Amino acid sequence: YYYLPDIETYYDVQSSRFIYFQPTGWVHASRLPSRYRYYNLYDGYKVAMTGYNGHSPYDHFSGHRRDFKKGTFHGERQKTNGESPENSKDKQGDSNSWNH
Repeated sequence: YYYLPDIETYYDVQSSRFIYFQPTGWVHASRLPSRYRYYNLYDGYKVAMTGYNGHSPYDHFSGHRRDFKKGTFHGERQKTNGESPENSKDKQGDSNSWNH
């Protein structure tokens, strides 16, 4: 899992699904909701949830939210695999999904 502090969302690498909170509870989805349509997944800070084994990383959300506050990580650019949609041939790519 990765935790994306700026949008308080988890990404499940094995299932290629995002986990984010809605008023009805935690949602598992292949895309982010429209409120994050301008969030850049490639440049946003990601925290690898190493050492976590389970299916509900949000059970520890209050700790993650406390330890990794929104907008506080401005260090070296993180390495990513793949090409960001801005650099791809299809400039209209969907920036709410890592699965193009």
